Amino acid sequence: MALWTVWLLAGCFFIDKTLDYVPSQPKGRDFAWDATRGVAMIGIVIIHVHSYYEYFGKSNFFTLYLSNLSRFSVPVFLYSSALFLKKKPGYWSSKVKVLFVPYLLFFTFSYFMKTNNYSLTDFVIRFLTGASFAPYYFIPLLVQFWLLFFLIPESFWKSSWSLKLFPLILLFQLWVSDSNLLRTEMGKAYPSFFGHFVAFFYLGAISKKLEKYLSSPLPYLLPIILTILLFIPTLKGINLRNNHWVYPIAFSLFIPLLMREYLEKIPKTIKFLAEVGEKSIWILLIHPMLMHFLHGVTIDLPVYATILPIIALNVLIPVRLSRPLEVANSWVLKVKS
Repeated sequence: MALWTVWLLAGCFFIDKTLDYVPSQPKGRDFAWDATRGVAMIGIVIIHVHSYYEYFGKSNFFTLYLSNLSRFSVPVFLYSSALFLKKKPGYWSSKVKVLFVPYLLFFTFSYFMKTNNYSLTDFVIRFLTGASFAPYYFIPLLVQFWLLFFLIPESFWKSSWSLKLFPLILLFQLWVSDSNLLRTEMGKAYPSFFGHFVAFFYLGAISKKLEKYLSSPLPYLLPIILTILLFIPTLKGINLRNNHWVYPIAFSLFIPLLMREYLEKIPKTIKFLAEVGEKSIWILLIHPMLMHFLHGVTIDLPVYATILPIIALNVLIPVRLSRPLEVANSWVLKVKS
């Protein structure tokens, strides 16, 4: 309980400091999509918070429903990543600068926190597959998609074939996700294999061919219907997976429209979500460590009294820490160069 009190006090500080911050929009960035990624990042935290309650046997319909509702999060990230990818000078250097040093640092910490039998070979294999804290699989997953996009000619994405091939890409994703053969043969590499989410990234890459659908009521009606239908698997105690495809695709279309519509009406909220989206890599790297420490604490309080503070702290503490960490990362890169 003492540690929980420290968490709450820390949270009060970070909440107070973070909510006062309203970012200005950097050139070339889109608040609507940054805010969409912010919503998705909060969704990823919610999924892991539900797992925390499961660990202590305290999960209930409410936590499971929030977790199932948040299953659009990883697909939305990949969809938006493909949406803004462009082959240009410095394609790889910009990505390495943003990602490599932070991932190496936090992965190394996590490796020694979670592993008893250390070896260089084991470290390298786990580093390349993200086999440490569960969310770290996303980093090698993202790198695979960056590589695929780099290798595929730009002319392909603009051709009519790119849209025609989407059903085959989707079938491949469904096969990968249910393949016991791949699960057995790939071992640690299986969770971070690109095939689990390839349809979402592919859809983002061909998104300009879907613009006609955005002028229809479909992006608004489908998510509402699916949100209601999610009560059915939740009532049966089913924990959905990240790569169920209809629900994430619907939200990939819906959330950016919603963020853009409310940007003028509730600017501070949308801009705060955009800040969460812009700092999402730090949340992805830091919040699993916070959850790891929290697993060592039994909280004798009702779920309804603790879930919001836990979610808030896992988002706001990394956002606050991201600023000095970005400065340190820039300094390290300057020293290397």
